[in-house]
Amino acid sequence: MQDFSDHEVVSFIVHQLSREYPNPPIPAAAVDERIAAWRSNPMYDDVSSEAWDSISLHVKTRVLITMDPGQTLTGRGYRDWLGGRHSDIEWRRWIAYKQLLNLKGFAPAVQTALDESTNEILNCMGDPTESGPWKRRGLVIGDVQSGKTATYIGAVNKAADAGYKLIILLAGGTEALRKQTQFRVDEGLIGRDSSKANVTGAQLAINPVFGVGSWLSNFVAAQGMTTQASDFRKTSQQATNIAIDPNTSTPYVFVLKKNKTALENLRDWLVGQQIGAALDLPMLLVDDESDYASVNTKKDDTPTVINSLIREILGTVTKSSYLAFTATPFANVFINHETTQELIGDDLFPRDYIRTIDAPSNYVGSHAFFGTEAAVDTTRLVELNDADDYFPVKHKSQLQVSGLPDSLVEAIRTFIVAVAIREARGDSSARAMLVNVSRFKNVQAQVHKLVEAEFQKMKDAIELHSVSLLPGERHAEIAALHATYRAQFPSISETWDELVPMLKSAVHATSVRLINSDRVKQVADISELESERMIAVGGDVLSRGLTLDGLTVSYFHRSVGASDTLLQMARWFGYRPGYEDLCRVWMPDDVADQFRYVAGIVVELRAQLRAMKKQGLTPEDFGLMVRMHPETLKITSTAKMGAAEARPWTVDIAGRRVETTSVDSNPDIIIKNMAAVRRLCGAVTAAEPGSGWVEAGETWPVRRRVDKNLVADFLDDYIPFITDVLFADNVLATHVRKSQSASMQQWTVAIAKGVGTDLTIGDDLTIPKPKRAVKLGKAVKRPGATSEYVPFKISGSSSRLGGSTDIASIFGITAKQDRLEPDVYRAIVGLGPAILVYLIEPTFTAGGSGDTATAAGLWSTALEAGAECLACVKVAIPGTRPGEKGAEIKYMLNSVALTSWRLSVVEQTDVDDLEDIDGGDDD
Repeated sequence: MQDFSDHEVVSFIVHQLSREYPNPPIPAAAVDERIAAWRSNPMYDDVSSEAWDSISLHVKTRVLITMDPGQTLTGRGYRDWLGGRHSDIEWRRWIAYKQLLNLKGFAPAVQTALDESTNEILNCMGDPTESGPWKRRGLVIGDVQSGKTATYIGAVNKAADAGYKLIILLAGGTEALRKQTQFRVDEGLIGRDSSKANVTGAQLAINPVFGVGSWLSNFVAAQGMTTQASDFRKTSQQATNIAIDPNTSTPYVFVLKKNKTALENLRDWLVGQQIGAALDLPMLLVDDESDYASVNTKKDDTPTVINSLIREILGTVTKSSYLAFTATPFANVFINHETTQELIGDDLFPRDYIRTIDAPSNYVGSHAFFGTEAAVDTTRLVELNDADDYFPVKHKSQLQVSGLPDSLVEAIRTFIVAVAIREARGDSSARAMLVNVSRFKNVQAQVHKLVEAEFQKMKDAIELHSVSLLPGERHAEIAALHATYRAQFPSISETWDELVPMLKSAVHATSVRLINSDRVKQVADISELESERMIAVGGDVLSRGLTLDGLTVSYFHRSVGASDTLLQMARWFGYRPGYEDLCRVWMPDDVADQFRYVAGIVVELRAQLRAMKKQGLTPEDFGLMVRMHPETLKITSTAKMGAAEARPWTVDIAGRRVETTSVDSNPDIIIKNMAAVRRLCGAVTAAEPGSGWVEAGETWPVRRRVDKNLVADFLDDYIPFITDVLFADNVLATHVRKSQSASMQQWTVAIAKGVGTDLTIGDDLTIPKPKRAVKLGKAVKRPGATSEYVPFKISGSSSRLGGSTDIASIFGITAKQDRLEPDVYRAIVGLGPAILVYLIEPTFTAGGSGDTATAAGLWSTALEAGAECLACVKVAIPGTRPGEKGAEIKYMLNSVALTSWRLSVVEQTDVDDLEDIDGGDDD
């Protein structure tokens, strides 16, 4: 065992298991057997039992991780080119990158999901060998600190293997982030360490091979045009000596920050490479943190400098693919989707694809730190209420900081104790603390000095007294650390006596670093500012993109005006193997509430994308909505929203019922909706296995006291016709899931019966289907689309699903009362919410945009495909009691929603005040 570290043994075992089980998940029994086999090997006799326990834990942590690959919403011009070329491409760079990921400890399931996800992204980018001019615009949405960089470097490696010649990576707006990204690109794509090159890059050819370069035989480095020390300079020797070879087998790679000079340098250099026309070669431009600086915040005809330069760079070639990456896509979806200019080309709206990537199961994100809006969790939060006395939220750059609040001193002690616990667990990996209380460098410098002095005082006390005290003796600082241990970590298994000997190693070699733009400019290599053991004090440089390895304790006291900016500041999200339970965040309660809201609207945005995919929609022809904060927090900056001409839309559904009277005629959707009904009924039965469906009135099997989440899950599953806006955009599902009103927690689920043929829904429920007259509704066609969406529509004099007694029947209200009081459901608030499902057996009548024969023919086609009925839904939301929060929801709509057919649809949505119209057409 002398030749191998514990980490290497873990990697060896994981690698073997991955080869034996290439398709995760790996059976837990197989993991135990493999560890036992290694443990019984005589060459490891000198490994202690504690070390083997640690190795076993780390192996299981890695191989039992799961990860969904995400999903892709594609545009109208999407073509699956990769399927035909995949076997012909030599994936040398990608295979080398996978080896690097394995060495870094990426779980097998994560590598598998990453392979699938990067294939999807590459397929959407466009075929680099396709002849003629073309362009692609796309967006990938991940989570903060979840590994987006690993994904886009993987995608870039595959792009290089497939034939992309120019690869440009825009790495945020700070030099610190650019340098950190350059290192990762050197390691993961180029294969040489550019920190060893001089400023001009002239020595790049003799830089030592590392990263992917170590895994490639006959390695030829990609042509790095920037270094860790230097952004792109068109006058550098590296640049002036190179003429782009369109047939090169090694791509030209640039890593730039979003800076006017750097982007102008690149644009001018590319223009200088042209011979009378745009360069005829494929370019991939990856825009990391794409919601920052890239979005136009001015008028369409006079765009911002960075936005204009990105578009100009893309325009220097005939084949361009723009790939935006972000965890906060609000500004991206608010881009005006119709903007185009002759000189600088289309804006950056992701019209060709939007890809979501899910975080693996071991990701520690917003839910772990804050809970949700509906279920608050403060386990890892410490309320911050004394920092304003030292650095008020709204302060000036001239603020004089007189000292540190008690809360910050306690946070430093917590960091020391947490590191000691990690040492006791055999964890000697990176550890860090974050202090972010001001955006002003002068204030940061003062806080840095005070934190440094406080930490040094604690360190001195530990080194002098932690192991030298006689029994019964006490030292004030050691006693304070003991009190912190009891207050912050009351549930851990490690005792204080076990931790005291670890305190000295916990503070050893730990430094307090000031990280801001001034300090970054003073170093050639970002690693000079970083340390495996540090307390980092800073502001905006620490707030977007930059990663602090091993971050355990965070102290955050900032006021932020926009949701996307706030979420990006959550550097404490990420991966915390073996010490997730030790992580703590100090912040004010109101800021924690804002984090919960922002996380919620990201979840909702992803839900909208899922709904779009279910309906076969594209990014360009479907409006997106983002729920607005009820108080002052903006979704993104006003300028970014103004560029998209977004407008608020308020939905008030309290005391109303909303129904679907149009059903898509697509057989696949009809079948999926019936499957969603069966899942709902099955889930309801499973939740109360001892009870059955109760008859209400003559035609309603019902279930009472159904948990709201089962109803919300059904509304998420159900695929409405595209004009049913409240259903289509997950508005109802979101409202149901997030409602805090006591009256909205339990629902009544009812299934309509009629006089049609019998339909078995589940083991405990068979009904005769209700019959309704159905016609073809008006076809819907979006601007620029070639296909139409044609619905079946409930017809007859009422054009409604049910009659006047539907609500009365399931709640036992007399028909007379229902008719005499049109506002009865709003008034009788104690009834609770209800969802009514109508499984329609259609009969056909002439009218609308199609005749009886056409409608009947479409239904016949659906029956042959396996359809059983048309699943329609009515949702009834009760009114609110005096003083109770209602069901009003405000949204911001992007430009697609503003300029398309959907604005008129919003005004015509089938919503009534729960006064059922006569159901005379019911059979």
